[in-house]
Amino acid sequence: MVIANNNENWFILRCSFPESLLSRKLYPVKRKKPLVFVVVLCAAMLFSGCSRAMLVPNTLENPSGPTSSRFKNALRETLYDPSLWLGAVSAAPIVASGEERSISRWAYETNPVFGSVQRAENFSYYLRNASMGSTALIYLLRNLPREEWSIEDPLINAGAIATSTALTTGTAFSLKHTTRRLRPDSSDSHSFLSGHTSIASVCNTLSSKMIAGMSFPKTHRVFYLSGLSFMTAATAWARLEAGKHFPTDLIAGAILGTFVGNVVYGTLMGPYQPEKSRIDIHFTPEMIEMRFAVGF
Repeated sequence: MVIANNNENWFILRCSFPESLLSRKLYPVKRKKPLVFVVVLCAAMLFSGCSRAMLVPNTLENPSGPTSSRFKNALRETLYDPSLWLGAVSAAPIVASGEERSISRWAYETNPVFGSVQRAENFSYYLRNASMGSTALIYLLRNLPREEWSIEDPLINAGAIATSTALTTGTAFSLKHTTRRLRPDSSDSHSFLSGHTSIASVCNTLSSKMIAGMSFPKTHRVFYLSGLSFMTAATAWARLEAGKHFPTDLIAGAILGTFVGNVVYGTLMGPYQPEKSRIDIHFTPEMIEMRFAVGF
């Protein structure tokens, strides 16, 4: 038996007992004697041995997958993320100054980093593809077969990547065709928002989430996360020098990718916490487990 206080609002009790302790006469349970089944379960729970698996802090064990609790937690944490609001705030002075077009024209005409418009456009594709490739590589490294490896992990990670990419691409495509903002180079009216930046942002956000769950030294982790952020910023700047977007297009693309990546990954892989008092009964080949949480 394990009793854990996973935060200030929840106490969790998890017990398990061998299936052999239950009388076969209880299956199926007769409606005339429901109290017998309840008494047997409670007695077995109180006198059973301790479970081999301890509860993870801030979670109640639950099958992997999206839940309303995970979604709400992921949405709340994303909305409270300072980096998301920092990007939005940084766009305010650009818009207020009225110099957005001047900034785009200067980058497009001078090409201070890439040297030419064509090279900037080429590198915007290289950097976007590098972000996608790094996500695929980190996915493979994270989900290599190992001790206590489960097929659910790679499937859920793949689902997070596919869902996030699809949502980001679809949202960017819809906004491009709804706003119809003319690009700085006047090539078409699909400037808002930057699809390259949003894809790079969502991929690098997912990579950061996966790296956070891997065993790396702290200095290595900081280096990898900084590199991912740099790729997003470099992709955005390349699109600016290529004359394809205004600064606000790039900021909006980065915010979209970060938001979608955080919410989707948190919904599929985030900590699970029940919102109400509940009792779960889980059957496994070796034992029957009863788990309940009480909110107050």
